[in-house]
Amino acid sequence: MVKLQDLPTELLSHIVSYVADDHSLDQASLNGRSKDDKRSMDDDDDDDDDIGDIVAFRDLYNLCLVSHKFRDLAQPLLFQDFDEDYLTGDNRSIICFTRAVTLRPDLAACVKTVDTSSTGIELPMDMPHPPERLRPEDIRLFTRAVQDLDVGDDVMKWLMAVENRDLSVFLALLLSKTPNVSTLAIPAGEFHMKPVSHLFTQIPSFLSKLEHIILGGDQLYTGYNMATYQEFFNLPLLKDLIVDYGNLVEANCPRWARGSLSIESPLFRLCHIDCGSMRRFVRGCRALKSFTLANFSPDPRQGRYDEDGRKQFKAAQLHAELLAHKDTLKFLRFEQNHPDSTKIGSLREFSVLEKITIQHQLLPAKPQFPPSLKTLYVTDCNTSIRNMVQHVADECRQGLLPALKTFKVLTLDITQPIKLPGQRIPNGQTPEQCFLSIRNKFIGTNVEFQICPYAIEDDDEDDFYDDLDPYEYNYDSEDDFYGAPMGGSRMASALLQALRSEGYDMGMGM
Repeated sequence: MVKLQDLPTELLSHIVSYVADDHSLDQASLNGRSKDDKRSMDDDDDDDDDIGDIVAFRDLYNLCLVSHKFRDLAQPLLFQDFDEDYLTGDNRSIICFTRAVTLRPDLAACVKTVDTSSTGIELPMDMPHPPERLRPEDIRLFTRAVQDLDVGDDVMKWLMAVENRDLSVFLALLLSKTPNVSTLAIPAGEFHMKPVSHLFTQIPSFLSKLEHIILGGDQLYTGYNMATYQEFFNLPLLKDLIVDYGNLVEANCPRWARGSLSIESPLFRLCHIDCGSMRRFVRGCRALKSFTLANFSPDPRQGRYDEDGRKQFKAAQLHAELLAHKDTLKFLRFEQNHPDSTKIGSLREFSVLEKITIQHQLLPAKPQFPPSLKTLYVTDCNTSIRNMVQHVADECRQGLLPALKTFKVLTLDITQPIKLPGQRIPNGQTPEQCFLSIRNKFIGTNVEFQICPYAIEDDDEDDFYDDLDPYEYNYDSEDDFYGAPMGGSRMASALLQALRSEGYDMGMGM
């Protein structure tokens, strides 16, 4: 009788791959989720995702216990994605994971995703403080790892940081052992670059396979200098860049040579970028396929208001720079937190632009969209849209927008008959009839037109984070990177169990 483990290894490996979690970081975070987004998502969806992750880890762990053959097939999948959630408050899981990949270079080569983007605001109330000391054998292991990096006169600082469970140093040690990482998420503003910067100079191929990076931020850690992380921007295979709550001003902005950056899809959320920096960045990109600046939030709890007189780049300035990418740009999203009167120019020349999301205030009276446009979202509508909608409908009938299928207008509230500035409700018509008359402008076209409200959830529960005083960290001082914020860590308990099953003693005060 043929047993399951008698099947060819290639076939078994394919079967086992279906057990692994398929909601990896580069499929979830890169689809536009920030940490604030995650908090505002439906709780049931979050619970379902968490349960699915736990089940996947548990099943892979159980496979490791079946036989040596299944262990060898399942372990690479267990180590493929590392996700740091800071549930213990002492960086325990990144330490355990770094220890494992240091001892097992074969598993280190399997790591594709490293996510440490969660922040200290997720720490448990009963987090250990101060954390327990590392065991002597762990200190010896990491001491050898530090010495292998040839850190010179900084060796004692590195070793002290190891003993203090410093996130920045342990992330540097982890990345030095994982040559095939393609997706990286770090807590920008809480993470100091000096340890990683040393690796860029010490290891020529360091992060050479990185394709996606997320500089995660939140409302506690706003305004960090994006230029601090410029070494990531310069990586040869980097395609996707997501930045939350960062600042980039011309005085600090790198002078990238034209076309020197491989970045294709930058996404800036709640960031302050001046015109000079935007111009240098867009010119530095070789061929942009998408560009997103999402600075508007209908929910004031997720907005950012610490501008201090900084001037953002304007729609017309962005349009002028994007013209160099008119034959490659497929997606454009542009939303300012305080839009000015400057309008975006004609987009007719953008030959492959398929989707546009833009604030109503940034559009001219008769916007010029490209024939390739398939999806149009006009957001933050607080004045009359009738003339703009009529213009788009006319262009559809004239054959100027043959590909347009979806046209959505987003506003805060469509349930109340609020009369907006410039709004004209014809005599004898109700607001509902007025809406229908606007929608009917697209009868006979292929366009589905909708007016939609923003989905803002009511926060009926007390949020104890509102009463927390955020730690004050100096983002500009790289000399104190060994005193980086004492984050925490999480890793699925099943992964830790799998490490134990491999024979590792996960002491370290557990």
